[in-house]
Amino acid sequence: PLTVADVGERVGAVRELLLSTGPSGPLGSGADVQVASVPGIGHPVWFAGSRVTRLYPLGPLAGCAATVTMVAHDGTACVGIVLDDAAVTEPDLFFDGVRAGLAEVA
Repeated sequence: PLTVADVGERVGAVRELLLSTGPSGPLGSGADVQVASVPGIGHPVWFAGSRVTRLYPLGPLAGCAATVTMVAHDGTACVGIVLDDAAVTEPDLFFDGVRAGLAEVA
């Protein structure tokens, strides 16, 4: 699906691919990247008298090279990324790609 130029069509193609393989398919085990979306808090909250403006989730690597986790907090999407240093030897390149992808769909 990376060759699909339109962002919406590409997201749809990735969704269809994931739905067609299921958790026991080729994308369910031995994957290089694990991605999760965690429900967050949809309203303002405070901690020790200060407003919490961001939450950064950090998921376990669980045998893959990278884990990307997103949590929505009070209307803001917060993303946490954990990398295996032995598997991802150019983290700046990885993060540049993530930033470019997020900018494209924002």
